[in-house]
Formats: sequence, structure tokens, C-alpha cells
Amino acid sequence: MEVSKAFQKILAKQGLKFKLDTKVIGAQKSGGNISVNVEGAKGGNNET
Repeated sequence: MEVSKAFQKILAKQGLKFKLDTKVIGAQKSGGNISVNVEGAKGGNNET
């Protein structure tokens, strides 16, 4: 297993979520939280 995949697996077990093949289209700070808006790298649905 690659080091990067092993590290990603460890972080996922700690609760981090990974959105691969996406690009960031915006971010907003609200209090102690940050919302990041992403869309598919080849276009498609937007998510927050």
C-alpha cells in the first residue's frame, strides 16, 4: 500500500472526510466554523 493511501486511511478513521476529484469554488467563515463549497473537477454538482 502506498504511504499516501495508508495515511488517508488513518485520517479517515479519525473522522476526516476526503472529496477527491473536486475543486474548491468558495469558502465562508462563520464563528468557529468554515464552510467550503466544492464542485466536481469536470463540472457537476456543487456541495458544501
